[in-house]
Parts: sequence; structure tokens; C-alpha cells
Amino acid sequence: LEELNASADASAAPPPCICGSLLARVSYRERLVRCLCMRMPTKPLNRQNFEALVNSLMERGEVCYYCDLCGDSRATGCVWTCENGNNTIFHANAYDVCERCFAL
Repeated sequence: LEELNASADASAAPPPCICGSLLARVSYRERLVRCLCMRMPTKPLNRQNFEALVNSLMERGEVCYYCDLCGDSRATGCVWTCENGNNTIFHANAYDVCERCFAL
């Protein structure tokens, strides 16, 4: 029974990234927020202005990632992205896998 529980826990673990970190499934909105934080690390915006920017970009369908496997991008749904972001030499612009490629 313990082995069965351990195997169930292992299957629920997030998949690894090519850099050794883990991939996280995040909403498109969350990926957009992470993208903006990577692009503007030293430009502080107050929370209200930041949320307004995110909402504006969401309404326009602004693309913030491209799948590193197929090159596609969507402004809806979810994406698998590396928890390391752009903090590794393996993928300087983060690492993203769309849900369609991830399902394959």
C-alpha cells in the first residue's frame, strides 16, 4: 500500500524542465504577469497600475510567450512554464510548452 501511495504521489509531481527545474502549469494571465516582471524588473508600478496594464494586455490578446516546441502562442488557456523563468543559460527567455504539445 505504501508503494502504491508513493507511486501516486510521484505521478502528481510536476514534470522536469530541460534546465533541471520544474515546469508549472499556469494560466495565461499568470504567464503574462511573469513575463511583465521579467521584462520590467527595475520599473516599479503600483499594484493598481500593474493590474490595469495586465487587464489592458489581456483585452487586446497580447502574446507573451511562444511554445518552445511548436512555436505557437495563445492568449487564453494555460501554459506549462519553467519555474526558473529566464534565470538559466539553458533558456534565456524562459521555457514554455503549450497545452497541446504537453498533451502529446
